[in-house]
Amino acid sequence: GQGNGVAGQSHTVRVTAWANEPLPGARVRVRAENWAGTEVLNQEVPLVWEGAVGRAELQTPALPRGLYRFAAALPRVDGQRRYAALAVLAPGEARLSSLFDTLTPVVKRTGGPLCGIDTNWELSPALLFGLRDLGVTFLQVHLDVAQLDNGDFADLLTFCKAAGFRFAVNNEQANWATNAPAADGRDRFAAPGGCHRWDLAPAALDAAAATGLFEGVVYDEGEHMQLCRNRIAFPEKSAGKPYLVETTGMTLPQAREAFIGAARQTSDYHRQHNTRMIVESVFPSLWHPLAQAGVTLCPKLLKEDVYPVVLALSLGAAKQYGAELWYTPDLWSLGRFPGHSLEKYEAALHLAYAAGVDNFYCEHFIGHCRVRGATYDMTEYGAAL
Repeated sequence: GQGNGVAGQSHTVRVTAWANEPLPGARVRVRAENWAGTEVLNQEVPLVWEGAVGRAELQTPALPRGLYRFAAALPRVDGQRRYAALAVLAPGEARLSSLFDTLTPVVKRTGGPLCGIDTNWELSPALLFGLRDLGVTFLQVHLDVAQLDNGDFADLLTFCKAAGFRFAVNNEQANWATNAPAADGRDRFAAPGGCHRWDLAPAALDAAAATGLFEGVVYDEGEHMQLCRNRIAFPEKSAGKPYLVETTGMTLPQAREAFIGAARQTSDYHRQHNTRMIVESVFPSLWHPLAQAGVTLCPKLLKEDVYPVVLALSLGAAKQYGAELWYTPDLWSLGRFPGHSLEKYEAALHLAYAAGVDNFYCEHFIGHCRVRGATYDMTEYGAAL
């Protein structure tokens, strides 16, 4: 069901089982664990059948504050990956983040490449357990500007510190919107030189860097927005706006130098705040100048890309200019999601590993873990990751 539990009280658990036909005498085993994985409930209850639908009900013991995961299983039925999540708050608590003081680190591995997932930040117990159960060490988090002001950004920082996740913030919202008025009237998407992008403010960068877990800001398809003059954010008949620098009227060498200078200036801005600029990209035409400017490269795998081109140009740019290189297998393809088979996805994971890149993360969480209210289940892609 929906809603949160109350600490110190028992809670009703209802289980529904669907079958091809009734299973007389079948009993369902219900288990519950807390965030740390400690079992708090393990009980069998009989199913009552109405046609091919069986139902059971039981009461939990009184639970302390915290997050809990429930699983139900029938004997000799394998491959069940659906769970329910519950937040148990103290009387008077209303915000889920108040429970972050009950969390323990789930990221155990240190050193080596980061293995991550691309996700939105929509706080729910099911989402948090889904992130835990995927076994990733890094979160690439899409935020919108409102979340910087409504407490969601602060919740993200607190969660990552409590659970041990390294993280980056994705600024893709500017790719889809013409402006983002701040409380003081300025447009947060207005960048120097008449450009259009979202450079996070110093206070946000400093707060993220202070966690000791912040990897940087991901400029999502930044090369795409430079090449198309932000055609997605602006009306089709308008002139659009450049992403990093205006190069209209320049020769090719002049445009290259101007682009490198603008990218270096944006990269240096992040370095001044103890973090970095990461450009996630589809098209390979700007990887060398971005690497020369000190930007971390993050080409997509899968998507609509051609692997030999991605490998040759990204590895070459990283080697030539000493840039850090990430890969991101992306399940989108020509507007379809997931647009790639499990076989192709597994090949992309192996390729990222074999290429020896510094880190990788996969897009998107919803292809790996489906959240439906209080329940979530791992997909075949989540199991592969």
